[in-house]
Amino acid sequence: MERPTGSASMAPDAVSQHDQDRMLLRLRRMEQRVKLLERQLQGASQLSALGALAGGLAHEFNNILTPLAGVLQLLDDHPDDDALTAKALDAARCIVDRGRRLSHSILQIAGEGLLSWKESPQEQSCLVRDALGEALACMVRDPARDNVQLRRRLPDDLRVRIAKPILRQILLNLLLNALQAMRGRGGELLVEGERSTWSAALTAADAPCRCLPTTAPPQDAPCAALTVRDTGPGVPEALLPRLFEPFVSCDLADTDRPFAGLGLAVCARLIETCSGALLADNNRDGPGARFTLLLPLAAEQPQRA
Repeated sequence: MERPTGSASMAPDAVSQHDQDRMLLRLRRMEQRVKLLERQLQGASQLSALGALAGGLAHEFNNILTPLAGVLQLLDDHPDDDALTAKALDAARCIVDRGRRLSHSILQIAGEGLLSWKESPQEQSCLVRDALGEALACMVRDPARDNVQLRRRLPDDLRVRIAKPILRQILLNLLLNALQAMRGRGGELLVEGERSTWSAALTAADAPCRCLPTTAPPQDAPCAALTVRDTGPGVPEALLPRLFEPFVSCDLADTDRPFAGLGLAVCARLIETCSGALLADNNRDGPGARFTLLLPLAAEQPQRA
């Protein structure tokens, strides 16, 4: 085939069938190689995930068994102290209940769906003060023994639209995480709460790690903003966006903040069931981390003067 100018041109079918077959064969081999690498990578990821799962479960259940062992030791050391025995048994029941809830949460995160709570309507709201008191009672170990000063700053009449067992579990996980971060160094643990609006609380928190409800409430919707703040080493900036994933661990990062496991992931899943939000960030005015809960106010809020 010649152009009008007389120059020769290669026809489209000039590539031999043999060359085409060779190219197709090479492409198929490359595709097979890519699929093989993908399978190998998936297998490595699954092994890594299983390792994280085993480590996370061991960590979480160790957090339950350790205080239970302390309770049993108290009973053994003071067998004739009826008041101490009653208190220790109450603490043991709380710890066992926490273990049951953890097992339930593991199943939920494994894919059985969101947690389903069937409390009667009157149990769907609670005073923050009461839920916090029960969470503190479940900890057994006094924060003062770790040189941690616990401070509370919230209205006594602050009532939120969430079942008390759920709020107690969320607060307990956040408190344990904060205390663990300060273990061996001491510090201050502050729990504070106030009435606000959805938009104002989100703006004030301005946190990089957020677990928000699927359907956001109106911007001016009233809410309670509860913050758990510690003075530990804080969370690595690169890890903050993944903080609510199951078994994400600061132990694997360049930090000495020792937490790992399901605690924060459980908090995030629980808060999803209550039309609330969970926000995480490091303190701006000093060391440590802060976790903020946004919860709908209960209808029976007292009128402001």
